[in-house]
Amino acid sequence: MEDINETEVPAICEKCLGSNPFINMIKEKEGKQCKLCTRPYTSFGWMSINETVNSNNSKVRKKNYLTTKFCLTCARQRNCCQVCMLDLTYGIPLHLRDAAFRMSGVKNKFNVNYSKNEVTKRYIAQEEDKKYLKLKYNKENKDQLLIKNDSEFEGKEEEGLNQNENDNEEKAKKMAKEILEKLAQNQRRINNSSKVNHSHQRYESKKTNYNGDTMNNNYNNLNSVDISKLISRLPFNGNLKVPKDETIKSFFLFGINDELPQYTIKEFFEDLIIKHRSNNEGNRNKLAKNENIVSTIIVKHQSRCGFISFDKRENAELLSRIIDKPRELKGPGIVLIKNNPIRISWSKIKNLGNDSIQQRKIAMIVRKQMKLLAQKDREFKEHGNNANAGVSSDGGSSVRRVLEYSAFKATENAGVKRRMRLRKHSTNSTDTKKVHTTHFHQRHSKTHHLQHKMDSLDSPRSTDLSGAFKITNLIVALFSTLCGLSELFQGFIPFTNTITELVSTNAYRQFILGLYAIAFGLLVGYLEFNVPPQVINYASFLFSFIGRGFFYLLIGTIVGHDHFLKVFPGFIIALVGIGYIVLEFIPTIMPPENMRSEGTLNVDDDDVI
Repeated sequence: MEDINETEVPAICEKCLGSNPFINMIKEKEGKQCKLCTRPYTSFGWMSINETVNSNNSKVRKKNYLTTKFCLTCARQRNCCQVCMLDLTYGIPLHLRDAAFRMSGVKNKFNVNYSKNEVTKRYIAQEEDKKYLKLKYNKENKDQLLIKNDSEFEGKEEEGLNQNENDNEEKAKKMAKEILEKLAQNQRRINNSSKVNHSHQRYESKKTNYNGDTMNNNYNNLNSVDISKLISRLPFNGNLKVPKDETIKSFFLFGINDELPQYTIKEFFEDLIIKHRSNNEGNRNKLAKNENIVSTIIVKHQSRCGFISFDKRENAELLSRIIDKPRELKGPGIVLIKNNPIRISWSKIKNLGNDSIQQRKIAMIVRKQMKLLAQKDREFKEHGNNANAGVSSDGGSSVRRVLEYSAFKATENAGVKRRMRLRKHSTNSTDTKKVHTTHFHQRHSKTHHLQHKMDSLDSPRSTDLSGAFKITNLIVALFSTLCGLSELFQGFIPFTNTITELVSTNAYRQFILGLYAIAFGLLVGYLEFNVPPQVINYASFLFSFIGRGFFYLLIGTIVGHDHFLKVFPGFIIALVGIGYIVLEFIPTIMPPENMRSEGTLNVDDDDVI
């Protein structure tokens, strides 16, 4: 059989040929392997020269050495260039051309059956060569009868040449031609703009979307999108009270972190139900294998929420009782999955946004709602209500601890975000490694601190020590204030004398020390009832045992002098300071909430999630 890849000239578009009318091509027989049919073919290589215009409106000649990528048979079968694989007629990508034919309803005669098998690819290419050679022979001999009787060529080569086509086919072809011409015109416009300034066009294309709007406009339009109807349908203020509608078997989840995959959430709820049922009914393995507990789970990480539906109503009610049992607060329940608090409430499956802008706005609402609910939990605990009442040993204690954990989860995440910003702005590779190491150790120590806090929630000694710390701090505040008043009055009485006498008697020094002692005493006493955020920012040393200990040592040395009524309170204050310094190195004793920055209510947290 005649080798058409050797005798024919290559099929190349004008853009790949270049603007130079004189081209020297290098022909190599069986020089390459076709990337489509995997057969060896005759390759061609040449120097393509194109003239472009730069930003200074000066012509620049660009030279590129091009070679054919696949054989002539595959190019003829698809009607495309052997280099860039664009359509030879319209100069557009093949997938756009095929889509235009499908939209207009015209049969695509360049449609190709693709296969992953190498042998099948070669067989299809060989059959295409046979058809082309037969068609070529029939055209040269003008034997039209053979073409009409040959059924293999009717559907491909004679389509569009039949004079008896109906009006519908003509309209469809006209529509396809219009679509292809518009696509070709758009492609030429893109190519011309790239010639003016290719680098500028490449930079702008990253900032421009398909509608011509910049990404900055998308962010500016974020506030213009109204999702009030969408938000009103989501039960952010729902609860775990069993609804009367028995068809509801799903829950609404919000506060889902990006690092929490969908399968982890599913496995958590399945294990929770299986564990509870196995404690009551036994035979846990049988329940796990024979039942599909979760029927549907939908997680939208961009909107930070989702839905989970169960196969049976009784499983959904059981989950509601497990989560709601240790919680007497109104509103959504809370679970802890991989150290991530997630709120949950009964709901039907609703829409979570149709595009990325709506989902980002929903995520903003989720962050605010999680922050508000965490603050309510802290206030509930602050007012002395016991949210852990009625907890049994059936697995509900793990859910109960979430109420304590969520109170300081915000501070941990805020610290992580600040460390991430430090790591992002680090330019030196060595410094970056140090930031990574510091970040790891800080998170590791923070995790141990939080775990110790969770394990010590049920300890009665924790409550007694908190009361003892409060009484001790109030005594220190009282002694410091009284000693300060004594110093103040002793320094104020000689003020009736001259300035020389004041300096000689050091009365002004006693007056200033008295002011300092009173200020320190009032500050220590005030911190036992309220912790302003300014104190956390500018006096962070007060929120640790060692910092508070050195602070008390300073107060004791200031007020303890001259008289027994001053030396004794100063000695007591200094002794308390030494005790606090020793407690810093005893890991089994935790500081009270008002001596930890993460235990306060007014902490400046970025997000609860």
